[in-house]
Amino acid sequence: MNSRFVSSVGILALLGLALALPASAAFDFGSSGTNSEVSYTIEPVIGFEHVQKVAPTPHSRNRMIYGLRARAGIPLVSLEAEATRGSDLELFPNDDLKIRDQDDRLKIGLVSTRYLGSLFSFSLRAGAQATRNLHEETRAGVTTVTKSGPTYHPYAGTGITSRLGNNFDLAAGVTVIFNDFPHMSKNEYQTTLGFNLRYP
Repeated sequence: MNSRFVSSVGILALLGLALALPASAAFDFGSSGTNSEVSYTIEPVIGFEHVQKVAPTPHSRNRMIYGLRARAGIPLVSLEAEATRGSDLELFPNDDLKIRDQDDRLKIGLVSTRYLGSLFSFSLRAGAQATRNLHEETRAGVTTVTKSGPTYHPYAGTGITSRLGNNFDLAAGVTVIFNDFPHMSKNEYQTTLGFNLRYP
C-alpha cells in the first residue's frame, strides 16, 4: 500500500489554496530493478483535500478525492496516466443556497527512473495535466450550472525511493504544475511521502 501527503498551492478551478491528503495502494505486475525489465503498475488513489473557496464568502472546506494512476514501461522511460476527481456539496440555509463543485484532473506523461545501487532509485517525470470544473449553484429553487475547461498545463517532478526490503519501499517526491508560466506564483506544488508494498 502507498499512502502519501500532497500539498498544492496555486490557481485551481476556484482560485486559491489546496491541500490534499490522499492514500493509494499499488500493485506491480512484472519485475523491477534493472534498466531492461518491463513493469506495469496500477495505483488506486483515495483521500481528502483541503480547498479554499470564494463563494458565497471566503472559506475553506475538506473534500474527498479519488482516482487511478497507471504506469507501464521500462525504468529508463515509462508512460504514466493519472485521473482524479474531487467533489463536494455545501448547504447554506440562511442564504437558501446550495453549491456543488466537481474537479476532474488527468495527467499524461513520461517517467524515467535510474537505480542508484540496490537500495535507492531516482526518478524524473514530466507531461501535461488537463483540468475540468463543474460548478452548480441552486438558490431559491433555481439552478445555475457553469462548466469550465478543459484547461491544459505542463507539469514536471522528481522523486526518490529507498528499498527497505524485498517488497517494501519508502518514497518521496515533488511535482509542479505550471498553471501560468512564467508566473511562478501561480504554480501548483504537490509533494508526496509514502510507502509501497509490491505484490508478489
